[in-house]
Amino acid sequence: MIKAVLIVALSFVATISNAQLGIIKMVGPNTGNYSMGYGAYLKGAYPITKGDDITLEIGVYDFKLNDGGIGDGTIILPLTAGYRFSLNRKGSGFYVEPQAGYNLLGVTSLNDKGYTKDLKFNGVVFAGGTGYLFLVETVPIDLNLRYQTIMANGGSDNTISLGLTAGIRFKKRNVDNQ
Repeated sequence: MIKAVLIVALSFVATISNAQLGIIKMVGPNTGNYSMGYGAYLKGAYPITKGDDITLEIGVYDFKLNDGGIGDGTIILPLTAGYRFSLNRKGSGFYVEPQAGYNLLGVTSLNDKGYTKDLKFNGVVFAGGTGYLFLVETVPIDLNLRYQTIMANGGSDNTISLGLTAGIRFKKRNVDNQ
């Protein structure tokens, strides 16, 4: 129930904010039974120099187990801050972005002898990404690829995501004609 409410709430917010969407794959040990995940996220950027931004991102990602339709899986709600460094030093084009934060909510639902068992977890999040940022009129569009790990309960949940974001700007750059 909590998973459904979180997905609907963040999807609604993402929809009215010009849709930030991602396709995510869990990677690492014991993840072969998970299908491709999906998610929505909000990402804001605050320019601090001509070519760099401080970013803030919150997302919700859902991963289903390939278990014949029982509906088990994992949901995560990470909040991260990052530093986006544009390679051309103009705030557009190719960039790299390290991020760190905290997973506010993680739930893995498993079928245990006919009963659903929810395992909850939180933990520190580390991520690294790259992408291409360009403007469509005045809206920054971000096509990105990111690796993320959540350190929790003595292990980690690792993901690789491909995202498309219509960005939210809190402050206009000094030079926006890129």
